[in-house]
Amino acid sequence: NDSAHIKGHGSNPVDTAEQSLCKELGTVVTLRKNFGFIKCCSRALDLFFHFNDLDATLAPEDLSVGTEVQFVAVADPNTRRTVAKQVCKAGPGAVIFETTTEHQLLGQVVDLPCTSTSAGTPQSAAGPRDTCGLLRYIPKAGGVAHVTYRSADIAPGCPPLQLEGLVLFKMCTDLRAQKIAQGAGEKACHHAANRAVELMALDAAAMQFLPDEFRQDRVVLELLSAAFPVGSEVSSLAFKQE
Repeated sequence: NDSAHIKGHGSNPVDTAEQSLCKELGTVVTLRKNFGFIKCCSRALDLFFHFNDLDATLAPEDLSVGTEVQFVAVADPNTRRTVAKQVCKAGPGAVIFETTTEHQLLGQVVDLPCTSTSAGTPQSAAGPRDTCGLLRYIPKAGGVAHVTYRSADIAPGCPPLQLEGLVLFKMCTDLRAQKIAQGAGEKACHHAANRAVELMALDAAAMQFLPDEFRQDRVVLELLSAAFPVGSEVSSLAFKQE
């Protein structure tokens, strides 16, 4: 019972007001001599924590980068910055940063990802930079929507993607980004939090075995492609105004 612990592992007592705060989840990403930082599931910035603010059930030697933890976020009275306190280990599988749908969706390639390096910087120093590709698809709720994807999101063994080609994919939601973007509106939240994963291109042979549930979507996507060709100003404007 967390409320039964009235002291942290160190010398700092747990404020009674802290005991009523909602527990948050995250993963330890940095450790130093007597402090560290937590990547939070529902916050954009990593939170600082001091070993004095570990829960009585957790010793500093039990921590390592990647340890999944539970904590409360409070304002430090000295720095006025939000910090993590009452840090303890989270239950197995409790920390989740992304979820992926089990069902597949049918999409059409509107833009291909491009790997490049920063301008004027050798690739060996900066490393490759992967810009996102874009899919057009028909959501289950109806209408037309777009979703981004990265080169790493293409399924192993997938044939090369082609502009206006059809693909099957799953939707991955970044729960952290979703939480952060909630105040920006539904559409902005969708674009910030979702991306297509496990993309598999459909060739002519695969089209013959396309499940019935996707046949109507295929017709709509092909009609849209004819009306708004990839790369056209109208097609780009439709995405910007979505």
